[in-house]
Amino acid sequence: MTDEKNLQHRMILEQLLARASDEDALSAENESLKQQLAETLSALEQQNDPSAKEAEDDLLAGDPEKAKAIFRERAEAHENVARKAAISAAREYRYHGEFMFYSDTQEALGAYRRATELDPKNTDGWNQLGHLLDRVGEIDGAMEAYQQVLEIGEMANDQELIAIASGNLGNLFETRGELDDAEVMFKRSLKIDEKLGRKEGMASNFGDLGNLYAKRGDLDNAEEMYKKSLEIDEELGRKEGMANQYGNLGNLYFTRGNLDDAEEMYKKSLEIDEELGRKEGMAVVYGNLGNLYFTRGDLDDAEVMYKKSLKIEKELGRKEGTATDYANLGNLYATRGDLDTAISYWTKSLTLAREMGAAPLVQQVESIFTNHNLDIPKG
Repeated sequence: MTDEKNLQHRMILEQLLARASDEDALSAENESLKQQLAETLSALEQQNDPSAKEAEDDLLAGDPEKAKAIFRERAEAHENVARKAAISAAREYRYHGEFMFYSDTQEALGAYRRATELDPKNTDGWNQLGHLLDRVGEIDGAMEAYQQVLEIGEMANDQELIAIASGNLGNLFETRGELDDAEVMFKRSLKIDEKLGRKEGMASNFGDLGNLYAKRGDLDNAEEMYKKSLEIDEELGRKEGMANQYGNLGNLYFTRGNLDDAEEMYKKSLEIDEELGRKEGMAVVYGNLGNLYFTRGDLDDAEVMYKKSLKIEKELGRKEGTATDYANLGNLYATRGDLDTAISYWTKSLTLAREMGAAPLVQQVESIFTNHNLDIPKG
């Protein structure tokens, strides 16, 4: 920097310092401000940028207001660049999360968490994060994620987003045993999907309502919902949806005592899940087949199915499925007369159910202890 520039900088430093500081200001504060201003002027001097040169000239001319406007404009430009970079990075994290979704839950969770931090307005990131948090039993976190989707949808008046978020929130209310709230969410979602002609959403809504009616013991209405859902899924060629509804119908037939029909539905569901490599669905069907074999008194085959299910559930980190398998294995060992092993499994199940805050599952496992005249483990 030339001597002339040094002199100009010293002069403008004194002028800016006089504007920025009272006469009573501490000398240390004055020196600090001088240093910051000197660094700013020096940095501007080194930048080969017309706007930086203009800002420097304005400062040296004693016009900090004009320079301030240039600084703000430059800062906003850099923010826009950073924002675009963050959005691009978030997209890559979502790709990574999608790739790992069915094979490594924790890896996928980390990717989607980062994606939502970088791009909090992207609903795909929040939605998938909600699914993963639900899988690992973090119901409150899943609620927050789906609520983000709902809020973004409401702000943009995006009815499809509102329908998706409402359906997902309904599933969480159902897990908590809050069936009335779940029904409100499912019907809200269905109403929107019907209005939009969104058949994929309607199929999901009918299936969700079927599960809710089945839990209430209203099997006829449940069957009607499952078959409506299956009809749409078959029409659309949605294999994942078909697998879900075959499994749901299997559960319904099982509840009615139609074990052969139930087995047929479970095997149809399993065949599709294996074709798709859909581990979560496979785990559920293995567990259901275990229940069926257990009911027939075929304990060895039931144990094989329960342990197949448990292996996948633990790999995926699905707390609800893991807790259910532990409870079922406990029942199996109790039937064999091995009460110590049974208690060990039931205790594991109860611990996971309590961690999730899944009230119906907690009550179910606690009732097992009560029915066997055992003390319920303290939470």
